[in-house]
Amino acid sequence: MSSRSGGAGRWPEHLPVGAVRVGRSSAHYDQTVRFYRDLVGLPVVDSLAAGYREDGTIFGLPDTSVQLELVRSAAPVVRADRLDMLVFYLPDAAAQERLVARMAAAGVAPTSQHPYWQANAGGQ
Repeated sequence: MSSRSGGAGRWPEHLPVGAVRVGRSSAHYDQTVRFYRDLVGLPVVDSLAAGYREDGTIFGLPDTSVQLELVRSAAPVVRADRLDMLVFYLPDAAAQERLVARMAAAGVAPTSQHPYWQANAGGQ
């Protein structure tokens, strides 16, 4: 953790976290699941059927200690803010090139980086 924001720079002892799940709803649920499962290649940990009153898919990032849960949205499509994103930090330029090539082959163009990451070597 960074201490730039004035924090202590380490995880608080009173908060022993065993796992983290980020939940997102999607008005384009089927397409979003295919994107993360088939194109990005995330492993599916579990699926929720309508029996739980909603459809959902849980991905491991890369295992069950960090998870992404996508749920089918019943709400109308709302335009997302440009900073509403999921960011993967890849280990090196070769891994980034492989993923970009995989996306390009599927007709998906990568988005531009936020200026902060370009200024702080985030694209390296």
